[in-house]
Amino acid sequence: MKSIFGVLLASLATAALSAMPIVARAGEIFVIVGDNNGASGEYDATTGAAINPFLVGNVSPGVPSAIAASGSDQFASAGITGTIGEYTNSGATVNASFITGLPPLNGNSLAVSGGDLFVANTDGTIGEYDATTGATVSASLVTGLNGPQGIAVSGGDLFVTNGNIGTVGEYTTSGALVDASLVTGLGFPAGIAVVPTPEPSAWVMLVIGGLALLVCGHRRQAV
Repeated sequence: MKSIFGVLLASLATAALSAMPIVARAGEIFVIVGDNNGASGEYDATTGAAINPFLVGNVSPGVPSAIAASGSDQFASAGITGTIGEYTNSGATVNASFITGLPPLNGNSLAVSGGDLFVANTDGTIGEYDATTGATVSASLVTGLNGPQGIAVSGGDLFVTNGNIGTVGEYTTSGALVDASLVTGLGFPAGIAVVPTPEPSAWVMLVIGGLALLVCGHRRQAV
């Protein structure tokens, strides 16, 4: 079972962040700031305090659109130019043109899983790219979306918000349809996060383990 959280407006930090894309890793939040600098800012995930509001500058002048983090790197979509850049979480540029050739204003949302980078595009598609080399795996892995705004990956599944029709669709990471209307009735959903929850079998094992420890404890006291 997985819990899905939708984000329409994300602004933990005290600065006015214009509801731009946001991604977090342990202890840190990275935000694409929607001003003319097109910056990636870094903030403390506990307090919201600014660590470096302009960690990466000129990510996407005027129209920043998406960000995703994986390990020590982050990927930022320069939607107005149809490119995705790769940067370290310290702000150094790895490759400002890591992926090119996307239609202008594409790259609404990014998600990274293992060696794959998934890109939700305004033309109603999800593209898959190699997260190490930037090579195209499938430019149209998923098609027929309606104004995709946010994308998340969990295990072998992709979850994408369709802003124009207020739904969340589910697909496999191989592009197969699971449920095009997994969630409905939303009001222009934007960002999305998926949090796996422990399966019932996991809880059963925990309970059994706890009971076993109690029994062992009682036996030792009896001896």
